[in-house]
Amino acid sequence: MLGENLTVIHANLLAPGDAELLGQHRVHVVHCPRSHDYFSHPPFPRRQLAAAGVNLCLGTDSLATVRKIKHQKLELNLFEEMRRLAAADKTVSPVEILRMATINGAKALGMAGQIGELSENAFADIIAIPFAGKKRTFTMPCCIMRQPFPPA
Repeated sequence: MLGENLTVIHANLLAPGDAELLGQHRVHVVHCPRSHDYFSHPPFPRRQLAAAGVNLCLGTDSLATVRKIKHQKLELNLFEEMRRLAAADKTVSPVEILRMATINGAKALGMAGQIGELSENAFADIIAIPFAGKKRTFTMPCCIMRQPFPPA
């Protein structure tokens, strides 16, 4: 049953040895930060799972488990999941957050190299993200860490 074709959603509360067991069997774990926050779970065991070799992905959950923030439309929004993870876990880098939302998800779906990246022969879409922060050579960390974008 445990294997690379298994994707575990949440994995919020692990027993001793669970992370290693999941890693040994190349299981994928999808973390939904806003749902995690809604239920006030202890900190997500990201570092423990990553150290065990688990492929960590980001996902969205039901709107029933998303807190409405003033003046923000209630929606399933992967950018909001990325921001919530960045706010909850100061040890995760913006690059790792981006990987969890793209390349790692593609791997969990068995579509590595086909989706989740801009590369030759991959199915890819590219988007433009409005950004009003300081100009930098690499703006992705700012886009992930910044509060919701102002309405267009």
